[in-house]
Amino acid sequence: MHTLSAATWQQFLYGDVQSHGALAVLPILADLPAGPDYLTLGEALAAGTLTITEISEGGSVPELAVVVRTMAAHTSRHHADVAACLEAIIACVQRHTTTQRATIVEECGLSPANASIYLRRLCDEGRLVRHGEKSATTYRLP
Repeated sequence: MHTLSAATWQQFLYGDVQSHGALAVLPILADLPAGPDYLTLGEALAAGTLTITEISEGGSVPELAVVVRTMAAHTSRHHADVAACLEAIIACVQRHTTTQRATIVEECGLSPANASIYLRRLCDEGRLVRHGEKSATTYRLP
């Protein structure tokens, strides 16, 4: 069995516990500088780097042609490094003085779950101050 050092445990980001019935999940995320080195099907289709067409004119679904075009410099908000996301949140809060998570999600292109994790981290580091609870929660600079 492998054990992790205290320094390793401190590098993780912990999300909110999600529960349903008797099942509970605690998201534990690594603070890595970049995301995966691939595109999902939806991302590739949207970017135009993947085309799927039927081979036969009769529309035989079991036979499809898939054409993949490489995209050397693909960048996405989903693959941005954590530091850039944190700075984007700080900049958003600076623009609005006080900001709700929904505004940060929209303007920074983050998922609500990731925004919550990053906001908690910024508050824990003293870079943001949280006011209120639940849907009335706002964030401001200290």
